[in-house]
Amino acid sequence: MNHLEFLGAYDSVTGSRTLFDVGPYKILVDCGSYQGEDKLKNTPELKLNKIAPYIDFIFLTHGHLDHCGHLPILEKNGFKGQIICTHMTAKITSIVLRDSLAVQEYNLKHKIVDKALFDEEDVTKVLSRITAVNFNEQKDIDSLQYFLVKAGHIIGAASVCLEYKGEKIMFSGDIGRQNDFIHVSPESSIFRPQHLILESTYGNRIHGTENLDNILSNAISTVIENKSVLLIPAFAVART
Repeated sequence: MNHLEFLGAYDSVTGSRTLFDVGPYKILVDCGSYQGEDKLKNTPELKLNKIAPYIDFIFLTHGHLDHCGHLPILEKNGFKGQIICTHMTAKITSIVLRDSLAVQEYNLKHKIVDKALFDEEDVTKVLSRITAVNFNEQKDIDSLQYFLVKAGHIIGAASVCLEYKGEKIMFSGDIGRQNDFIHVSPESSIFRPQHLILESTYGNRIHGTENLDNILSNAISTVIENKSVLLIPAFAVART
């Protein structure tokens, strides 16, 4: 691995974009939207947009906006490479990017923003660059081998395993919990990388051991008894 650089998701928890060089290839793992203060946003995004035409491959770990939302902007800035992800991530990414476009158009119409960052053509073109692969299906690109391992988290989410001339690199992506209420558990792998790059958004948390069924049913029972209203916020895709 000749070069590694984080162009998002540092000092913040959104905008995952990891750039690195392996042999002749310039690779980006995830291409997410940043949400937060502009002082943390501008410099890495300007650099990423400037090098967009030179990126060979983008690996998407999953379809949340903070991991795929910057793709149309990269397309507008000249990206012509290949995007690789699982089949379900490809489907979710299509839904998320078109929804993001609709939000942008709404904001433009109501003068919440004064310019568009991308348009429908950018979304259509960048989606056409996606190659969907199965979990644990090893693929070769000349001397570069890769496969995707189940990461839990949301449907289609994967950890990315890369090997180039014996050098092994693994990107965790967002990892779900074992025995999740809805999603599959993260999958163990015999892949043993020399380099391991971890998402650490919740790295300082210990998951509770409470019985979630009981907690939820007790809360609902209390609402019913009090003839109150139950509000369940939808935080993000598959994270309600």
